[in-house]
Amino acid sequence: MKKLIILLLLNFLISSCSDDPSISGEMLGGGEVFDPSLYVSEEFLVSYKKPNPTSEEALIPVIIVSHGYTATTFEWNEFKDFSENRNGILISQVLLGGHGKNYEDFKNSTWRDWQRPIIEEYSRLVEAGYKNISFLGSSTSGALYLELLSDNFFKGKLAPNQILLVDPIVIPSNKTLSLIHIFGPMLGYLEEDQTSEEDKVYYRFRPQETLRGTSESY
Repeated sequence: MKKLIILLLLNFLISSCSDDPSISGEMLGGGEVFDPSLYVSEEFLVSYKKPNPTSEEALIPVIIVSHGYTATTFEWNEFKDFSENRNGILISQVLLGGHGKNYEDFKNSTWRDWQRPIIEEYSRLVEAGYKNISFLGSSTSGALYLELLSDNFFKGKLAPNQILLVDPIVIPSNKTLSLIHIFGPMLGYLEEDQTSEEDKVYYRFRPQETLRGTSESY
């Protein structure tokens, strides 16, 4: 009887979840709403805003900030406004790869895709001559930073001044993430409960297939 119940539950999950959600044009991922950094990179990335710093500007602290899974650069807007207006530092808001565009790109991206823009911005800043670079990441970005350290990415390069993690995903609090390899393809996606305003800056749907790669990076 127990096995029969499990089989029935699995059948229900498979039959009740489609491969792709229904996304309206007003939502991030629907093909009409995009992260603004895709249009005006110079307003978000220091490497584009100040590609040729003076010797004095090169010493100004630059903090590379990046968001979490399903989020966008919006996550750090308030921090950027607060910091640049009061503390005389530069904030470089990185949009993780696969994020901020359409749902298909998001669904097909992996954690290495997410990490790539972080590496690219750091590399551009170093090449431009910036000497005081730090990292500040929330949620999934924390794991992406730690992977760089684990992989000795900074060996022989300019070392970050600081690496700060906010609510990082290092060891998942939800232990069922380890089962995503099994249930991810069957579930397809999960829907978040959020407002219409949040729909413009956060993906409402989390593709479970994408999380398979995420769990491998921890």
